[in-house]
Amino acid sequence: MALTPVEIRHLTPPRTLFRGYSTEATDDLLQDIVASFEDVWRERADLRDKVEQLEADLVRFRELETLLRTTLVSAEQASAQMKEQARREAELILNEANAEARQTQRRAIAENDINEAYRTKSKALRSEKLDEIKLFHQALRTYRKQDWDKADMELLSLQNMYPDCKLYRVYAERVTYYRNNPPGEDWDGVFVFKTK
Repeated sequence: MALTPVEIRHLTPPRTLFRGYSTEATDDLLQDIVASFEDVWRERADLRDKVEQLEADLVRFRELETLLRTTLVSAEQASAQMKEQARREAELILNEANAEARQTQRRAIAENDINEAYRTKSKALRSEKLDEIKLFHQALRTYRKQDWDKADMELLSLQNMYPDCKLYRVYAERVTYYRNNPPGEDWDGVFVFKTK
């Protein structure tokens, strides 16, 4: 049977007629037992409290881990969606530019067949369009390097030379936006729309 410290403290062995034990030694022994047992019970109570605290902490950390995992998955999905949207946008812009260039080239070829003067003009147009595309590619490289001042100047120059092309105005607006809201060093050149 387990004894509590109080029970041990009040324990008195029976006395014999011949006093078969030393009272003082037995009392000292009992005092040592009581002190030792009280220490064990205190330590046990402290450990029980600590276990309860650790179990509560474990539950909280598991909840935090679940929340962090969910957040990470959501962020990865959002990032993938934004990259895909930006890729489609870039593809659309390039397709429009290529279609416009092909259309200009077809127009120039048709005019070339009609008149030699138009043939010369067609060559000039192709050359000008190639120069325009080269200038745009240069501006695009500057834009992707995040050199906003130089990109702004190059796009403004393109807007002045080709006022009918809306693409340069769109990129100039993005330069203004990124100058005020820098995208960071790991930016991959993709513009993410914040509004519809």
